[in-house]
Amino acid sequence: MKLGAIHRPRIKVRRATPLIATAAASAAGFATVTTLVTKRRTRDFDRRIRKDVGTNHSAESTAIVTALGYTGKSWVHGPAASLLAWYVEHRGSIDGSRAINLASTMATTVSKSCDWLLQHRTPPPGRHKRKEQSYPSGHTLETAAVSLVGAYVLWREGLADPRVAFPVAAAIPLLEGAGRIFLDRHWATDVIGGLLAGVSVAAVCASGYEARRA
Repeated sequence: MKLGAIHRPRIKVRRATPLIATAAASAAGFATVTTLVTKRRTRDFDRRIRKDVGTNHSAESTAIVTALGYTGKSWVHGPAASLLAWYVEHRGSIDGSRAINLASTMATTVSKSCDWLLQHRTPPPGRHKRKEQSYPSGHTLETAAVSLVGAYVLWREGLADPRVAFPVAAAIPLLEGAGRIFLDRHWATDVIGGLLAGVSVAAVCASGYEARRA
C-alpha cells in the first residue's frame, strides 16, 4: 500500500473538520437569531436600523440597488452556478462542479423550507407583497451559499487567487443583504439570519467536496 493512500483519509478529515465546525456554528447562530425573531426580541434593533438607513432615497440610487438585487434571484444565481460548475468540471474537477450545483440547489431548498416552516414574519412597509415571509432573507442566503462555495472550489482547484476570490464572494451577499435593507424589503435580522444560513449551507457543501476530493 502506498504511503499517500494511508495518509489521504486523514488529510481529508483534517481539511473537512473546520468546515463542519463552521457549518455547526453558523447553524447554531441561525437558530439563535430565529428564536429571538420568533419571540419578537429584535423589534427595537430592526426598527432602529430601518430608521438609521431611511426609506426616502433618490430614484437613481433605488434603481441601482434594485438592479444589483437581481443577483439574489434563483433564475440569476442558478444559471450562474451552473456556468461556474461547468467551467470547474471542464478544468478537471467533477467533485468541485457537483459541490457548486449542490450549493445552489440546497440553498434554494433551505430558503423555501424556511418560508413554509418558520413562523410568518411580516416584512417592512417597503415590501409590496406583505403576506410573503420576511425571515430569513432568501436573496442573502442563496447568494452567500453559492458565492462562498464557488470561491472555495476555485481556490482548492488552483483556479483563482484566494486573496481575490474570497473577498468578492463575501462582498456579494453582504451587498445583497444591505440592498434589501436599503430598499426596505427586509429587516436587518432577516439579512443576518440569511447570512448565517447561507454560510452553514456553504460549509456543508464544501466539507462534502473535501470528503470526495481525490
